[in-house]
Amino acid sequence: MKLTPRLGQALTLAIEAHEGQMRKGTNIPYISHPIAVASIALEHGADEDQAIAALLHDAIEDGGANYENRIRVQFGDRVVGIGACAKRRPTYVDCIGTVVDSFHANLCIARGS
Repeated sequence: MKLTPRLGQALTLAIEAHEGQMRKGTNIPYISHPIAVASIALEHGADEDQAIAALLHDAIEDGGANYENRIRVQFGDRVVGIGACAKRRPTYVDCIGTVVDSFHANLCIARGS
């Protein structure tokens, strides 16, 4: 699969959304989490929209309607739909049902994020 500049644009937006945030109880920048999730998703066969949603899932969850609208305009309804499932944990696995998304949900639960 070929990745496009959209993935880099999503990374830029994710960095903006999580600027100054740290992982709970650490000095690790929070952006490491969505980057890790997107990387794992790609390694397990995610397409570009799924990888973008992985990068932006907490931007939607934490940033509310402002980020949701920006993501919808820039990346489309499918990305928002995938990322919006993160807001409904613990039903996240039921919402998507792919191996990639199940893996991400388990990773989020295991890491407490």
